Amino acid sequence: MTNENKKVVCVIMEVETNKPEFFKGYRISEQGYYLVEIDGVAVIATLMPSNDNENCLEILNELFALKMNDDVRELITNPNMSAADLLLLMERFQVEV
Repeated sequence: MTNENKKVVCVIMEVETNKPEFFKGYRISEQGYYLVEIDGVAVIATLMPSNDNENCLEILNELFALKMNDDVRELITNPNMSAADLLLLMERFQVEV
């Protein structure tokens, strides 16, 4: 992800109580969709501000997940994907998580 126009954000997930994990998220759409890479899986989601951690966001709604590979990395370098672009990604690379 080499495009310097992307908005990079801190995404926090707390799977276990009081053990937050931090991930890097990238804004990939003007509609507010973000890509968060978690353990080799690209989660396409909407985010919301975290109540517990200032300057971090939490996943509000997971739209779909993609197995991260070179093809997916190349396709998501466009920081302004449309809903149609996201649907094409989903149809081609979606995995169950």
